[in-house]
Amino acid sequence: MKTATFDWRKISVPLLASLSLATLSSYAQAGLSFNSPDLQAPGNREAGASRSDDSCLIASNNSPKALVALIPNTNIGLTTAATPTFYVYVPPNQAEELEFLLYEEGTQRLVYQKIYESKAVSGEIVAVELPEESPLAVEQNYYWYFSVVCSSDQPDENLVIESNIRRIEPSAALTERLAIAEPQERPAIYAEAGIWYETLAALSAVDPDQALSQWRSLLQSVGLEEFVYTVAQR
Repeated sequence: MKTATFDWRKISVPLLASLSLATLSSYAQAGLSFNSPDLQAPGNREAGASRSDDSCLIASNNSPKALVALIPNTNIGLTTAATPTFYVYVPPNQAEELEFLLYEEGTQRLVYQKIYESKAVSGEIVAVELPEESPLAVEQNYYWYFSVVCSSDQPDENLVIESNIRRIEPSAALTERLAIAEPQERPAIYAEAGIWYETLAALSAVDPDQALSQWRSLLQSVGLEEFVYTVAQR
């Protein structure tokens, strides 16, 4: 008996196109839940929400008031990248400046510092890209601060958040999965593996119109649902 073989070349172009669109649509509609590793770190991912005397914050009914690190509520995120991108929600403000500081745990060595001119008259997501000359070492912990500097003369008025990051080596199995994955598949792969920074980076690379439901479910899974539309539209 002759075994039947399947020739993909006989599939019509319109059918291939419709299959591709259906696949993209299914990923756009699929939820995305982050599988947080069993890790916990000190710090605070939020500052300013309960304060009523912040002279440099601007009251807004449309934007959250707090300064928030886009990080799991365990206050630590994993990365496989030497130079990951850090994401922070900055509330409407009239600050003097914004400051990012990154330190190596153990040695307290300053790895990177960046000062920004504050332009957040409305709430915005600030993406801090670590430069190539300040790479993270594998299997090393770091802690970072982000400040809204309301007054350089009165530091107590400033809003400061502190969080943590650890760079890891991806497993061979994860590397193999990513090598054959489509771009729209990668956020779910990273989320399942508990690698936060690459989950955000991979989802940021997906068309926003296709990724909204994934942003919603991802941020809800770590208690950041109020930032869904701000993040998805950046």
